[in-house]
Amino acid sequence: MNIQPLALSFMAATAVGGMAWVFIYPMLSGEKQAESRRASFSKQEPAVRQNDRNQRSRREQVEGSLKDQEAKRKKQKSIPLNIRLTQAGVDWTPQKFMIVSGVLAVVAFVGVLAWRVRRRLQSSAIKPDTTPP
Repeated sequence: MNIQPLALSFMAATAVGGMAWVFIYPMLSGEKQAESRRASFSKQEPAVRQNDRNQRSRREQVEGSLKDQEAKRKKQKSIPLNIRLTQAGVDWTPQKFMIVSGVLAVVAFVGVLAWRVRRRLQSSAIKPDTTPP
């Protein structure tokens, strides 16, 4: 006996039954009616009261004014560079400080770069040659 037509008909019947279950069962069981009743009682969005809107706008105004006050305080707290140099006991101008800082940054960068290149060259020189003779 050939089982292939029997298996094919079983799969087709299962597929048709599944489709019927998905599309017809909700109508027969009353599930659609229950969903429509629930939807009629419950709303998607809660009602927004006018009082809530006023509170939100007031809250936004307070947040904005607090941010402005904080920005003013930060601006007042920042001390100019020439005063900081004087407080540190250095007789440099801000321009001289910037130049010295830039030169030191370049020297540090070149030093680290040279150290890395030297390490890389040393590590490649230590590795034995594994190519066959």
